[in-house]
Amino acid sequence: MSREVHVLGAYQNQNTGDTGPTKQTQGNTTKPRTTVQIIGSTKKPVILVLVSHEAVSWDVLVPPGLVVEQIYLFAYHLTESSVTVSSDLDLEPDVVRNDAAITESDDDGSEDETVKLLKLLQRRLGYITSYSGTYQVDHWKLRVGN
Repeated sequence: MSREVHVLGAYQNQNTGDTGPTKQTQGNTTKPRTTVQIIGSTKKPVILVLVSHEAVSWDVLVPPGLVVEQIYLFAYHLTESSVTVSSDLDLEPDVVRNDAAITESDDDGSEDETVKLLKLLQRRLGYITSYSGTYQVDHWKLRVGN
């Protein structure tokens, strides 16, 4: 069965600012949270690829009946990044954490990191259904299906 592969990339969360990957909230240090709200429907399984440079805590909101098969997490600050999934299904997607994937690419210096990553993902996962990238974000709406 074919599947949908969606890639979302951001340098950092909108609330990260110049102070680094954490912020203070009433004496507690917390990681900025970025929400990915999936809208639409499809019978195809969905693979979601989340990419960031700074540490981000991703919250993925999955609509009823949608199957997210896998979530790939790529981050420069991988150990400080996380993914939480909210779904009506008992089946949690497999979260694959990877910080060294780009090193598998041939590096002759002619491509930026985004192009290398997209080529790597296409080799691993097949056709990329959508890609969206930005410098800062705290909420994303991802449309799946038609």
